[in-house]
Amino acid sequence: MAITGLSTASLVELAAMLIGVGALAGFFAGVFGIGGGAVLVPVFYECFRLAGVPLEVRMPLCVGTSLAVIIPTSSRSFRAHYLRGAVDMGIVPRATRRSGCSSSCSSVLPGRPRRGSSLRARTGGSATTFPPVF
Repeated sequence: MAITGLSTASLVELAAMLIGVGALAGFFAGVFGIGGGAVLVPVFYECFRLAGVPLEVRMPLCVGTSLAVIIPTSSRSFRAHYLRGAVDMGIVPRATRRSGCSSSCSSVLPGRPRRGSSLRARTGGSATTFPPVF
């Protein structure tokens, strides 16, 4: 059986790598307290590099795979919090509208920011992607 040009042995190898990637990403997320794209995308990138995925499709595949993981995870998390009564349903419609508007606007804006408009440029290069420590 071959799916998308991969042999059964290649599919089993890819599945084993993805299971290992999930374990590694879970470990890193637990150790560093971060998750999502910050951990998954680089790990997926190396996994797909080892699997021989062509360079021109590797990063879009990594981001898409990360999003495919985030969507069901966040949906289950919302449902679990909702069932415990930990969701303020008064802000959900407003937050949904705002995030929909933001994603719609960002999909039509140019891919590259104007010179001097990035956070790194405004902060003199000191912007960081690490979460604040509480």
